[in-house]
Amino acid sequence: MNEHFASYVATAQELARTKRISWEIPVNHDGTIEKSQAWNLTHMAGATPPPTTWLRHLGPDPKTLKAINEKRASDNLPPIPLKALSIDWQDFIKAAVIDRIYISRNQPVSVANAIVRPLKAIATCAQGAEPWEITKDHLDTAHVIAGKLQKSGKLGDDILGVVRILIDANYLADRCPLASKENKRRVHPRNAKIVRRRLEDRHSSTKLPTERAFWEAVRIAWTESPQSFFDLQKFAMIRVLVMCGFRGNEASRIPLDWKRWREYTDIHGHNAGDVGGIGRSLMLRHFAEKQRIVGTDSVALYETTQHIPGRFETPLIETLDDIADKTALLRQKLQSQIDTGRIFPEFSEDQLVPITEVYTLLTGEPFVYEDDKRSDFITKYRKNLDPSIFKEIRERQAHLKRLGSPLLNKVRIYLGNRLGTGIGQQAPFRDRNGVRRSDLKRRRVEYGSDTFLIGELEEFLQIAISSKLSDTEPFRFSDGTLLNSSDMLFLAPKRALSEERNDGICDVSRYAFVGRVTLEDLVHSLSSSGSVPSLFQKYGDTDEIRSLSMGSHQFRHLQNTELFRLGVADTIITKRFNRRSVAQSHEYDHRTLAEELDAIEVPELAEPLLAGKAREVFKLIAGGKAHGPIVDEFKRIQIDEGDEAAFVFLATEADGFHTTPYGHCINSFTVEPCPKALECFNGCRHLTASGLPEHTRNLKDLKERYRTLLDSIGCHPAPDGAKRNMRSHAEQRLEAIERILAAVPGDSVFPEGGDHLDPLKSKRTGPFHDPAR
Repeated sequence: MNEHFASYVATAQELARTKRISWEIPVNHDGTIEKSQAWNLTHMAGATPPPTTWLRHLGPDPKTLKAINEKRASDNLPPIPLKALSIDWQDFIKAAVIDRIYISRNQPVSVANAIVRPLKAIATCAQGAEPWEITKDHLDTAHVIAGKLQKSGKLGDDILGVVRILIDANYLADRCPLASKENKRRVHPRNAKIVRRRLEDRHSSTKLPTERAFWEAVRIAWTESPQSFFDLQKFAMIRVLVMCGFRGNEASRIPLDWKRWREYTDIHGHNAGDVGGIGRSLMLRHFAEKQRIVGTDSVALYETTQHIPGRFETPLIETLDDIADKTALLRQKLQSQIDTGRIFPEFSEDQLVPITEVYTLLTGEPFVYEDDKRSDFITKYRKNLDPSIFKEIRERQAHLKRLGSPLLNKVRIYLGNRLGTGIGQQAPFRDRNGVRRSDLKRRRVEYGSDTFLIGELEEFLQIAISSKLSDTEPFRFSDGTLLNSSDMLFLAPKRALSEERNDGICDVSRYAFVGRVTLEDLVHSLSSSGSVPSLFQKYGDTDEIRSLSMGSHQFRHLQNTELFRLGVADTIITKRFNRRSVAQSHEYDHRTLAEELDAIEVPELAEPLLAGKAREVFKLIAGGKAHGPIVDEFKRIQIDEGDEAAFVFLATEADGFHTTPYGHCINSFTVEPCPKALECFNGCRHLTASGLPEHTRNLKDLKERYRTLLDSIGCHPAPDGAKRNMRSHAEQRLEAIERILAAVPGDSVFPEGGDHLDPLKSKRTGPFHDPAR
């Protein structure tokens, strides 16, 4: 065993012991771990659930193993069986988790996705080699398979990342370093800048939403009536993403106390709005992500504010104030649960409550007895989600009970089967006198008389449905102070299946389980994958719309790009999005090539001198998109004689910018025209690729003509020498055309080519000149 590896694991084991983390985890044959023995990474990191991230599997990565076995099957080799990883690989993964959570202070979700999974993928590809025995071949195999499994390249990046920051950094393998310089450059291939060949091309265009998906999301969020309380929250969060460009977690964690106003005064202390300025502006208090300094707590909240543009002030206030009003009852319930530590604080612990009343508390379903007006109540509630209607429903249900109306079948099923034995153990039923029902198998539930003792029921639910309990865990600031989850804005009934799954409604005034709306909820609402229908599927009116999907982070990329397109300074964009460097903002810049050229500003000195073609040529030069003799001379004059002389030269030679059928020509024809104006594709050094669609079409048509000519030369009756000359001529032009099509817009296609304006010089030079001829 590698001594560095042994030391790394031993250090992690000692740290785990000091943190009272059990190192020896019983692992099943297939690598799974019982939940009672699994590591709760969220708890270990001190983060606030939900979500709760677990280390519950120490076997091979399932998708990687499947890909390997498919390849082995094609090679007539037996499959690799599914079994737990070796003890050393298990220790390595556990040590890495301890390292990243307690030393590097990473987020638990990041540890699970960017550390644990790539290590399991490498272990799967190692096929028997222990961690210190892995080689570059194992890593190459893992990287290739990851590229096939995940087209985005994220898993491949993470594999190279753990090699660099864990294995190589700590010399854990015998053959370190395993990450070559080439691999290090490939750590983030998804962010690599592509060569844009057309004016409409964008960098990383997949990070932007499609136009149809974006506008459909806007239509749904602003015009549709939400069919559920949960959808109301999602609509509001999408509006926030559109107006503020937040990350998904930042939108989901907006506090109830979000509104901040800044007052502006003149030098005399008077309101600036009274003298023609802006009197006050709105700021949104929120908790920004990715603000952590290395070594500090990664799960602590970082409070900051974002200035809201004037046009968004009213819609944002209306949206968030409406959410605050609609969630008031849930917030009161959650705060009471936090204060008392109980599930049903509205009852005393020794109080007997009829099981029919408990049904609504546990499920949210307000209808217990059969009611022919049920659909009318549902329709009325969905118009504006006014919770006052639940009082009407409750009064009517009490009236129906007095009339002897029968219980709904689903109520009988839930109380008799679900609470009887369906969740693993029998609920603590009592009769109307409080006597405990010890054996329901011998006696049927008496729906009209059986009760629950609230204290006993709470103890039962704490164990039986622990994952459904309200989100009472507080958030923590970096200074150690706490923020209750009830102080968050977006709250919703937690796992209220009566509304979300059963096409009903949830009584938010009585339902016992309150949860925060999380990033995962937002992601699922915009994605067409998974069992939960997306908003596009629920509110779309065509199959095309229902198949749409987008990512929550795409709103941020879109707003960043639009701000760049509108000419907002990158420093302001960086400040708006809480970034630490301007370079980070430019990673979110996905403007087209044409939009970048339009954004280039003409210097004030050049404004009166440059117009028309001269202005266009200057923008091409400033953007590094034009080359040629005029460009070279302009730059020389700018260096030798100054900007003004260079602008005067450019204005004089502005006619040197021409559009040919095949691209742009930057050469002055003031003295005499070009004798080969339509043969500039034949290696002329003045030709610049444009990327325009019409030029591309002309070149492709010309390319097909020359290909047809080459195919027909063999059938021509001319002598062999003539055929050779014809073939050479056609091949030269075909090669030139292909070079234009492959050139980056704005670049000189044939910088070493001849000058068609000087035929004699063109014959003596150029890439297609044959000295022997």
